[in-house]
Amino acid sequence: MACHDVVVTGIGWQTALGDTVTEVWSKIGQGETGIDRIPLADPASGYGVNVWAPCAAQLQFQPTFRLAKKQLRSMSRTSQLFVAACLNTLVDAGLTPEQIQDTRMGVLMGTGGSLCDEFASTDLDARSPSWFLNTYPNLPAAYLSLVANITGYSTTIVNACVSSSMAIGQAFRLIRSGEEECLLAGGSDSRMTPSYLSGFSRLGMHTPSVEANTAMRPFDAQRNGFVIGEGAAALLLESERHAKARGANILGYVRGFGVSMDAYRLTDPHADGKAAAMARALRDGQVDAGTIDYINAHGTSTQANDLADLEAIRQLFTGTTPWVNSSKSLFGHTLAASGAIESIICLLSLQQGHIHANRNLDQPDNHADVRLVGSLPQNTSLRYSLNNSSAIGGCNTSLVFEKA
Repeated sequence: MACHDVVVTGIGWQTALGDTVTEVWSKIGQGETGIDRIPLADPASGYGVNVWAPCAAQLQFQPTFRLAKKQLRSMSRTSQLFVAACLNTLVDAGLTPEQIQDTRMGVLMGTGGSLCDEFASTDLDARSPSWFLNTYPNLPAAYLSLVANITGYSTTIVNACVSSSMAIGQAFRLIRSGEEECLLAGGSDSRMTPSYLSGFSRLGMHTPSVEANTAMRPFDAQRNGFVIGEGAAALLLESERHAKARGANILGYVRGFGVSMDAYRLTDPHADGKAAAMARALRDGQVDAGTIDYINAHGTSTQANDLADLEAIRQLFTGTTPWVNSSKSLFGHTLAASGAIESIICLLSLQQGHIHANRNLDQPDNHADVRLVGSLPQNTSLRYSLNNSSAIGGCNTSLVFEKA
């Protein structure tokens, strides 16, 4: 079977820091965060901070793409964010509507479940007849097909916080094998609802901190949970041959993809599983561990995950480790969308030779022999990076990116 080099030719997102690549990258460089207090966390609401998450990374977002008003009203926020991110990606890739049709483009997207909390206070007979369609996880890709006239391959992956990473990885494999030439891959998630906010809080995963600026602190000894975020991101993947034929600007290469299961516990991570995903990605891409310059870790700011991240890196890398950071203190934990957002961060870091700081890393915890980026960014020559994600249920992914 033919093996094709896979390149990234477009990136786009919707995040709590903004929706353009230039704007968001600039804010990252200035050390900004999209995390803020949320009204639902106000104790006056009757729920109190023990149940409600006091802080979150929400978007100021209104859809501007063209779609019938009736359809636009029926779209979930997850669908709206995904369509907007993908349209940004297509613009960044320089594709016209005619080219989108000619390329037989497809889409792979990752997302989470929906409990349709927004309808909970509305009687069944008073709801829109199509309300329950928002429980279908494939609707974001379906709406994108309507808006952008995408008619090729499509699938939706629902695998918790590795969903969008898996979408990128599967798209990579389809193109590398020659089955497809051009695929949008990414994810979207928005769970600012009573069920999810209280659920993560009561499980002890979401921080009870009321200080938005310091609530999320991956790898810091004082960390006590993540801050939930919402967002979407997409990458346009093409075979290098296809990209060059149309004169596309190549932003970077996808070189390898690895997946593992922990076989351990539902909510507790395990270092062995994380290390296995990285090792499989490196083997898949025929890349030596010693050539990796930078790891964007899962880094959720929870006690268990961050320690498992560091231990997995120790297992795989001997001597000097790559630089390690987490982007979740910037965007919050965007759950199923996090892997796609962080993949874009990896590509931009390789391009710019710049690794953003770990916000709020004041007292590193158990980081000896792991080269964590501190409160100051690192400017250095970079060639290869890893983007690591892990999920409730014990699934882990790792993607290898190479500078163009």
